[in-house]
Amino acid sequence: MRNEDINLLDTTEELQFYYLQKQEELTTIKAAERGLHHFAKIVKELKLQDFISCQGVTWKFIIERAPWWGGFYERLVKCVKDPSWKNSRTWKIRDIVLIHGTHKSKLLWDLGIIKEVIEGRDNLIRACVVKTAKGLFRKPAQLLYPFELEIT
Repeated sequence: MRNEDINLLDTTEELQFYYLQKQEELTTIKAAERGLHHFAKIVKELKLQDFISCQGVTWKFIIERAPWWGGFYERLVKCVKDPSWKNSRTWKIRDIVLIHGTHKSKLLWDLGIIKEVIEGRDNLIRACVVKTAKGLFRKPAQLLYPFELEIT
């Protein structure tokens, strides 16, 4: 056991809060353990080991106690993946879209319906005419996000 100062809890509410906090920590630890067991099984598979050795894959870990490094790498991957996704999207008339706005929260972005698509010289959709509550606007395809809802 570790040497820690033990503070006796004064009220029932404090005791309940402490109990719930420890229960949540235990749940998180158990979930992490299950994830690690699953990962260990995958790593032990011969197909994965052959792939890693043939491709020359090396593991590089982020520095301990610097979790923001992981977020940095995730943003780099997103930068690579997002442009290809946006260019491959085929917009159709009557698609419902969110229009990228100046607010960080997507809840404050305008909602619109595509009324016309505008193709570039390469025959890819580069812009759209979008109807919003404020009127008709021409918007580049990069600022449009599908709302995953179709009008039939």
